[in-house]
Amino acid sequence: LSVFVYDSDGDGLDDDWEIANFGNLSHDGLADSDGDRVTDAFEFKLGLNPTNADTNNDGVQDWVGISG
Repeated sequence: LSVFVYDSDGDGLDDDWEIANFGNLSHDGLADSDGDRVTDAFEFKLGLNPTNADTNNDGVQDWVGISG
C-alpha cells in the first residue's frame, strides 16, 4: 500500500493533515503539541491525533500504547 503525502514545506508532515490538526503549516513535527510524550511527526506516522493526548479516549495517553 502506497500513500501519497504532499509536504510542500518539507517537514515530513502531510500538508492536509497538518492543516486539519493545526490550521496551518507552521509545525515542524518535532514538537509534542498535546504533551503525551509522542512527537507530532510520530503521531502523523501512526495516525494519531497530535492535539489529543488520548487519541482513542480509552483513558490512557498515547505514549503508553506505543511504548510497549
